[in-house]
Amino acid sequence: MHAATWFGTDNIMDFWEDRMKLSPDYIIKQLELWACNEEKNIKAHDSLENMQKQAKNGLDSGFSISAIYKAIQLRFTNFEQIKYKFGISYEGWPDGIPFSSPYKIQTVDEIHRLRDAIRDDSFRWVKMTATQHHEYRKQVDARHEAGEMVGVPHQGRSDKGKKHKALNDENALQASKKTRRSRAQTTPKSREIITHRMRSRMAESVFD
Repeated sequence: MHAATWFGTDNIMDFWEDRMKLSPDYIIKQLELWACNEEKNIKAHDSLENMQKQAKNGLDSGFSISAIYKAIQLRFTNFEQIKYKFGISYEGWPDGIPFSSPYKIQTVDEIHRLRDAIRDDSFRWVKMTATQHHEYRKQVDARHEAGEMVGVPHQGRSDKGKKHKALNDENALQASKKTRRSRAQTTPKSREIITHRMRSRMAESVFD
């Protein structure tokens, strides 16, 4: 297969992005995917592994355009957080198929339906309007207040549940004060010694 190459008149790239809302990079990826599919036989084309790869490439390409001005990577496990923060949603995910990475879909029928939905634009990423985004954030906040876990929970502290020493323990405070006083008294002496040695060496170097 030959590498995809662009030939065009002046401003053709601007036309694709400004008028068609498609980046040249996205078009090239779709052309390469189409050419790759055409060169493979029917059996390989419709294998589970190949359709998983096609679906993943299609999802990534469309998502990169929706998030073109943001350094966002598509992560299905925390998509609700992406939607909450950036207002990116989707439409047309096939019914009966869990919203997850194509590599987690293990039946040929389901991955075939998802792959075809991506190819014919039945599925697409969409940018929420300001009103939609605001309403969605309100719903998520209400779910949080109700005690529901939304998205991937943050990893807790490794010492969670363990007892910690009280910070207001009188003996601990007294020991801490003594340590600070000891450091305050010894630090100047150390500095004086270093300074004296440095001066001695400087005097020796002058008179040598």
